[in-house]
Amino acid sequence: MILLKPQLSLRRLCVFCKGLSVYDEYFHDGVNIIRGTNSSGKSTIADFIFFILGGDHNKWKPEAERCDYIIAEIEINNIILTLKRMVSNSSRQNMAIYWGTLADASKSVAEGWQEFPFRRSENIDSFSQVLFRALEFPEVKNDNSSNITMHQILRLIYIDQLSSVESLMRDEQFDTPLTRNTVGEVLFGIYDDSLYSDELSLRAKQKELESISRQVDGLIEILGETEQEIEIKKIEATINENKEQIQKIQATLDNQTILNKILEDNDLLTVYKELHTNLSFLKNKYSSTLNDVQALEYEVEDSRRFISSLQKRVDALDESIKTRETLGQLPISFCPHCLSPIHPELSEDICSLCKQNIQKDGLSSQALRMRQELLLQIKESDLLLTEKENKLTVRKAALPELNEKTRNAQLRFDETMLKVKTVRDEYIDSLLIKKGELQGEIEFLLKQVKAAMILENAKSKKMRLGSEIKGLEHSIQTKRAKQKNRIDTAFDKINEYARLLLTSDLPREEAFQTVKNIQITFTKNTFAVDNRNQFSASSIIYLKNSIHYA
Repeated sequence: MILLKPQLSLRRLCVFCKGLSVYDEYFHDGVNIIRGTNSSGKSTIADFIFFILGGDHNKWKPEAERCDYIIAEIEINNIILTLKRMVSNSSRQNMAIYWGTLADASKSVAEGWQEFPFRRSENIDSFSQVLFRALEFPEVKNDNSSNITMHQILRLIYIDQLSSVESLMRDEQFDTPLTRNTVGEVLFGIYDDSLYSDELSLRAKQKELESISRQVDGLIEILGETEQEIEIKKIEATINENKEQIQKIQATLDNQTILNKILEDNDLLTVYKELHTNLSFLKNKYSSTLNDVQALEYEVEDSRRFISSLQKRVDALDESIKTRETLGQLPISFCPHCLSPIHPELSEDICSLCKQNIQKDGLSSQALRMRQELLLQIKESDLLLTEKENKLTVRKAALPELNEKTRNAQLRFDETMLKVKTVRDEYIDSLLIKKGELQGEIEFLLKQVKAAMILENAKSKKMRLGSEIKGLEHSIQTKRAKQKNRIDTAFDKINEYARLLLTSDLPREEAFQTVKNIQITFTKNTFAVDNRNQFSASSIIYLKNSIHYA
């Protein structure tokens, strides 16, 4: 039998109340009919199915509200999983997942079970993400107001009796057109993850461009009002001129005749001690920062190698799963020992060679669980790597300023050492004052360089963002054009099957017998036949069910 992916089927549903099973039913492939008299619980069972598969349901009937929890065995793409959720009046309940059969899950209280929240977080996946991966759905990277979950998928699959008959999807407050449209594209198989990534990236970059443009304008305005130079080359030229003047002043100071009385001057001795303390502090701080940079560089490289090794393990695990699936399909016709013909077993659950029972789902479930754990390690390691890279950037940025401060402190200390044995005259004082002014101006100019560099980087970033936005707009336009062909094909199929169901019904609705086109609008949550959606209640329900079946 050919496996069509994605495939999800319910195999067994169990409802428990006060430790006792109040409902336990097996389900088979194909159509399952839940039948009974009025008010016998048919809709409640349907609500339980919607809830256990990931729907968000908290308005239970009194009888259902007395139940404690639900367990279901499901099959996703030939993999058996067991799901468990607590019945509660609170919305967004967690889901526990066991990678195996319900019989195996019932033997384990905690081991093998993994609990996932309704909503994703920075460090923890939601149960919808886990089920989407098993279904091989693309991960829908949308904004926070339109996250696609199993609940949203089930809104289109599950038809309840309380929603409006004119609504294509189950009614819900605070529903957005983007959410409905994305759900439709996912189920139609036309969802393009790269397209949505481009659209979200375009939106983010447009916001970033607006922010950086305001930053550039603000910096230009501030620097212009203070009459500060904004060209880095001109500022650096002024700094070099000041340094040359300082060197000339220092050369003059070194050639002066010094008197040996300064040691008795307590004021100068205090200055000397302060400069010595400051210089030692700056040297230690520079050395410590440099050591931090080297250590962080090693840690960043080590983290990158670790993440790479984890990714290789994931790739190797994927290859292992594919190899097992491939080799498991090879028939063995002759015994490898005696070369006698091997007669195939009537049951697929028994090995034709060794006559032992074959466990279909155990290894696959274990492999998927190992893969899930490896992906979680990669995600956590990526977060730690980002934190280390941010620390490294901060440390590196501090080195130039520390180096300049240390150099200036060393110059001041050296000057003081020379003057500890001299008596300064007016000429030397004037030189020192001039030198101090030049050094102060250099420090001010260095701050100007920093501000100018920020402005220059902002301008470069603005240009880069503008170029990236143009590229994204072109990419989105191209992908939208390609997607349109797939959308048309999907809607043509729905139109074909729905028309077949409508025309095959009893001829009680004339419009259904001559239907030409069926319209579905996910953004507006509506559907129509030849632009008409006003029919009798029974007819519109049949139309709605025909579209859902198609």
